Order: sequence, then C-alpha cells, then structure tokens
Amino acid sequence: MVQQRLLQTGGEPSNSEKRNEIWSKMWRMNVPAATKLFVWRAVSDLLPTRKNLWKKKIVEDPLCPICNLNEETISHVMWSCPATVDVWGDTRSPISKWPSGDCNFEQKWLDLCRVMNRESIEKVAVIMRGIWYRRNKYVFENKFWRPGNVVQMAVTGLEDYYSVNEKKTGLNKGKGEDRGESHWRCPVDVDFKVNFDGAFDQSSSKIGMGVVIRDKKGRLLLL
Repeated sequence: MVQQRLLQTGGEPSNSEKRNEIWSKMWRMNVPAATKLFVWRAVSDLLPTRKNLWKKKIVEDPLCPICNLNEETISHVMWSCPATVDVWGDTRSPISKWPSGDCNFEQKWLDLCRVMNRESIEKVAVIMRGIWYRRNKYVFENKFWRPGNVVQMAVTGLEDYYSVNEKKTGLNKGKGEDRGESHWRCPVDVDFKVNFDGAFDQSSSKIGMGVVIRDKKGRLLLL
C-alpha cells in the first residue's frame, strides 16, 4: 500500500523543493534533538562511514566492517547491509516490507517522508540511530546486538520520550501554559541565530552537546 502511494505521487520535485521538504518534516519530528541531528547528518552523508573515512585516507579500505561485502556508504549501513536488512525486517519496524536494495539515501528518506505518517517516520528515525549505535558498538567494542534488540531499544526509548513529553504538556496545561509544538523562529535585528541542546547519560557518565547556527533565512551555517 505504501509503495502504491509512492508511485502515485507523480513528478520529480526540484532539488530545492526536495531539500525543503526533507528538512521541514525532519525538524518537526517529535523525537529527541539528538535524533534529529543524527538524521540530518545521515541524510547529508556526514557520518564517518568507512567510505567517507577512506576518501579522507583515514582508513585503508572502504569495506563495511560488519558484512565485509560492500563499501560502507551511508545507504549501505542504513539500508542495504544484510545486518541492517534484518533490523528493518523486524515485525515492529514500520518499513518491514520495503525493498532492501542499494539506493540514494537522501531520496529514500524523502520517499519515506512522502508516504508515511508522522509516528512511523519517528520510529524510522530512532531505529536509524539505533542501527548506527549498534554499528559503533561492534566496531569499537566488538559487541553485536541482535536485530530485535536494536528495534526494541529504539521503540521503547521513543515511547518513553512520548510519555515524558505528555507529562510535561499536562503540567504546562495545568499552569495555563500550553505551548503547543515548538518552531524555530528567525532572528530579529541580527544576521544569525544559535540553538543548542545537551544531554547527560548517567549510565556511562558521558555528556553530549549539539549546536546549530542558522542565518535569518533559516539556512544552516554550522552544525
């Protein structure tokens, strides 16, 4: 059904329209800020995949460290690697019946955004981050999670995030402060705006921070 809807959309948008659609839907997702930034990096091919590291002569070969069959591009690690296919094939995955061949990942993300509802896209986003997390666990700690564990961790984490946000919304409503959905606002009387967010992982005692700088038209200057 989803595939049929995709075929019925018709016409190819311009690159500018395509990117606007990608970023608009991505920043509106109800997921942690770190997940939004991760998806942005993945769709923009900014993750340190073996292929990207090989291009910069940081590693000796571009092969996927998990399957050792193909170059580890962003589309491979996020979509077509046999280990990734097993994750997306899980019954709890919202795209378990989508074809798993190699693809242009930016176009694949756009296709998903076009035909899936918001909740499904948010599940895809957190599972993507879980796939990358598992990949790094294997590369740096030689630990490999089963597909079901990746999906379970991602979906449970998203449900917890929803629950916390609902409680916060309830408290705000009780105080007469229903803020609704958060939107980025352009800077006033200045040329750019800085947004930042941070998180602390108590189990590992690690701190993470993300910074985004946009100009007055919303164009990214620094991430």
